Amino acid sequence: MPRTPAFAAVVLAAGGGTRMKSTLPKPVLPLLDKPMVHHVLEAVRAAGAEPVVVVVGHQAERVRAALPSWCRCALQPEQLGTGHALQCARAALGDWAGPVLVIYADTPLIQAATISRLLDMYYHFRPAAALLTVELPDGGSYGRIVRNSHGLVEAIVEAADCSPGQLAIREINVGTYVFEAPAIFEVLCRLHGNNAKGELYLTDAVGLLREDGGEVRALVAPDPGEALGVNTLEELQAAAQVLAARPGARPGGGNGTL
Repeated sequence: MPRTPAFAAVVLAAGGGTRMKSTLPKPVLPLLDKPMVHHVLEAVRAAGAEPVVVVVGHQAERVRAALPSWCRCALQPEQLGTGHALQCARAALGDWAGPVLVIYADTPLIQAATISRLLDMYYHFRPAAALLTVELPDGGSYGRIVRNSHGLVEAIVEAADCSPGQLAIREINVGTYVFEAPAIFEVLCRLHGNNAKGELYLTDAVGLLREDGGEVRALVAPDPGEALGVNTLEELQAAAQVLAARPGARPGGGNGTL
């Protein structure tokens, strides 16, 4: 079936990014002469997102000042987890009813084509949630994707909670989701912070949707590096090299370092 282009996007850009060891907030670190978050915004807009909401928090005004005029902003006054961040975007989405793409601001290698593939899957099957995953030789500290015999997502298990068998799973969660609004916000109201960090996690919202009998599907990104986050200056420089090598990249762009 053809995909309707209508979907909203929420870009999560409220975190501090302490591992970057910079006075700049992570979303605005320069990457090929533009703030890192701009690469994500360009990808979601090229895929057809409208409206686009950016959730800001750490150094909020500095991040807000770096955003394009066509973005809407939402403030997460305290960084209480990814589920809480999406809750904070509700007012900025207004009366939006339909699919909502949720993506991190620190995934600058994501491409519009991959986002479109995720939306295509969502529109075709209409699951309660769709998420993007990658397969890695070693899942490390990422949450593992547990699928059932039909290939549907049964659970996302954090690495610390994995059994030895689950730790061997190569498919991991990267934190890019499609939910349906306003239904997702009703689920977010049921989240609790009964965890080590006392935060509200989007992975728990996926679990609640599954417990409610909803179908959860996952799409494996063709290029693992495309969907992974940038968390260190070394990863920022590596991302710059990948972007510079892509067709259409502007010659002589910055290298992404400070």
